[in-house]
Amino acid sequence: MQNILTGIYAAYNADTDLKAALPGELHFEQAPPNTSMTYAVYNLINARPEYILNAERDEVVYIQFDIYAATSALRLAAYEKLTAVYDDARISATGYTPLILERKNQQLVRDGQQDEIFRAVIDYQGIWKRG
Repeated sequence: MQNILTGIYAAYNADTDLKAALPGELHFEQAPPNTSMTYAVYNLINARPEYILNAERDEVVYIQFDIYAATSALRLAAYEKLTAVYDDARISATGYTPLILERKNQQLVRDGQQDEIFRAVIDYQGIWKRG
């Protein structure tokens, strides 16, 4: 599983457009205190093995990205770059053959009351074949 999460980060790290849209970078689970806007966090929501014939196994993984920005325009710019990298991607992961990473849901929200934070939530389901 760690190799899949590493692959998710490597896809971000290899894309200069996405890195430019996220000056506060991409973080796993939680951004450090005082991270500058615009940034994103990714989380492992759920993962399960899927058994098929001959005991071969796929990993079915649900990943959620949250983008945080100071304006709607910055949120949308980061959203477009992030989805360009991850939509229908085949993310490399050591020990796995990538099959697909599909966007399953997205939501644009505003958090806070006075200091508005514009947030995008993007959910993906990925399948990697073991071996």
